[in-house]
Amino acid sequence: MEITRTDTGDLTATLNVNIQPEDYQDQVKAVLKDYAKRANIKGFRQGKVPPSVIRKMYGRGVVYEELNKVISSELENYIKGEELPLVGEPLPISNDIDLDPKAETAYDFEFQIGLAPIFSIDYGLAGNNPLYKILIDDETVNKEVENLQKTYGPMENPETSEAGDILFGKLFEVDADGNAVEEGFSRMAPLNPERVPSEDLKAVMADGKKADDVFPVKLEDAFQNDHEIRNFWEQNVQREKIRDVSDELLEELKQKTYHFEVRKMNRITPMEVGQEMFDKAFGEGNITSEDEMRDRLHGDLDKFFQNEAKKFYRVKTIRSLIEGIEMPLPEAFLKDWLVRTREQVSEENIGELYPSYERSLKWRLLVEKMSVDDETMKIEEEDLRAKAAEAVRQQFGQMIPDGDDERLDSFVNYYLQDEKMVGKLYDDLLEDKVFEHLNEKNPPAEEEITATDFLEKLKED
Repeated sequence: MEITRTDTGDLTATLNVNIQPEDYQDQVKAVLKDYAKRANIKGFRQGKVPPSVIRKMYGRGVVYEELNKVISSELENYIKGEELPLVGEPLPISNDIDLDPKAETAYDFEFQIGLAPIFSIDYGLAGNNPLYKILIDDETVNKEVENLQKTYGPMENPETSEAGDILFGKLFEVDADGNAVEEGFSRMAPLNPERVPSEDLKAVMADGKKADDVFPVKLEDAFQNDHEIRNFWEQNVQREKIRDVSDELLEELKQKTYHFEVRKMNRITPMEVGQEMFDKAFGEGNITSEDEMRDRLHGDLDKFFQNEAKKFYRVKTIRSLIEGIEMPLPEAFLKDWLVRTREQVSEENIGELYPSYERSLKWRLLVEKMSVDDETMKIEEEDLRAKAAEAVRQQFGQMIPDGDDERLDSFVNYYLQDEKMVGKLYDDLLEDKVFEHLNEKNPPAEEEITATDFLEKLKED
């Protein structure tokens, strides 16, 4: 067998696989011989079917399977031996080949491949974004107290809406005549006046709305920023990602017209600050005064916002690296590969889905290059176990006494049997190691900012 490479572009090539009969004959004969032993064919005793009959019945199928196995193995060995940095996988170039059931024919098969680019990492880009240190101001604590009052306050469902009521209903796309677009975007959603940025929309919501009332809504009036709009369309009500919204589709969605059909209203009467609320929010007797409650909220908010600041910094940094580093990709090949290998991708939606895939691929290539440059980024089994133990303590800490390593290990072992969980732990570990690497190369500048101002930063992003 011989494999030859022909470059067809800066980042594309074809691999020609020349396979001779001796490369696959023995495998075909062995499979057909096994078939003959087990075949139960009318007119012949089991195990006594002539080889010519077996070959005629099964020969082409067996040749196809064995050629695939041999070619796949040899391609894999060739790619490893040549250290080809593939993106995607080899795509067969269509050939109308009449397979020889006697396995006495030589064949040539061609495959398209896409290659990763050679690039360098500009670590200066990682330092363009500040790592915010969030100061918990009184306004934020007061807002959290108000949230607790509403969370535990009594709720009713009035027949008509007033200022402050939350409206639940269906947001759906309409045409120029106000008719629902068939197969257009639609989803059940709440309109909470505290999160609606438009004063005009708040006024419409409060103007005696009833169930089945319908009124027009602009996305920019209902959502605080593009990030919220994107999440609304990408995630289901369980916060699971169900689709990708590219930048182009996002702009298209923002230009469309929508209507909101009211299903019901929720009106909450805030609970009075006092022991009843303390017990409901923090457990009976754990908080006994408003000062204790505010101290507790201050600490909880501090943990929450520092974590949000870290995530914000990482998202901005990833974006800076992806957008700032020159990294050409074999776009035509990748689009063809995605259409041919992904069930949810078609010629019709590849333009919409490709930008998101391209961003993910560029980040993966960046991480791979960092991993080659920095051996400390390698993730070992003990790293996964330590990360799993951390997750177990957060979720089941009350069930595991201090020093009970045996019980902790049993929980960890259970976690590590879940393939999905292991994947998440691995991704979290890798991200931590990536940013340790980036911070060594170019430490971020810390910048103090109040929680209120930080929330405004999130809206702007």
